[in-house]
Amino acid sequence: MSVVLKIKVENCIDCPYSERHQMVTPDSFEHDVGVFCSKVEDDEREHHTYDGIITKKLIFSFEWPSEIEVQEIPDWCPYKNDAGR
Repeated sequence: MSVVLKIKVENCIDCPYSERHQMVTPDSFEHDVGVFCSKVEDDEREHHTYDGIITKKLIFSFEWPSEIEVQEIPDWCPYKNDAGR
């Protein structure tokens, strides 16, 4: 048996396919966290995080949770064009 669920996502951070990883920075006082799309590979660069090297596409990053603002869903989102389905 299978189930199809539809959800409305207005911000990538609320998407079930987003991942958060603390990024390695040259400054030990920085606590930059990257929000990545687990569905899209980044062919141009690898991202160094404390969880290892991440090859997924970086959506945005933030240093403190208070800096998180509603981010526009990027045009490259694999689900953006499926919104009407």
